[in-house]
Amino acid sequence: MAIKVFKKSHPLCEAWNEQLFKKEMEILCLARHPHVNKLLAVSHNGPRRCLLLEYMNGGSLDKRLTNQELPT
Repeated sequence: MAIKVFKKSHPLCEAWNEQLFKKEMEILCLARHPHVNKLLAVSHNGPRRCLLLEYMNGGSLDKRLTNQELPT
């Protein structure tokens, strides 16, 4: 499993961060593809928002897309 944490940021950005969290949660709930991590659980209590996702090895997606980190 992998945990994605949305940290509480500057108060002016808080509403935007909440929208981002909700949108990502909605998309992951609807996505059904072997290359998209499954959403297993959500935590939205307290100062941090967390998504519990199915673990996928091979490094982070952004680094793989830019060929910065290729699995051996």
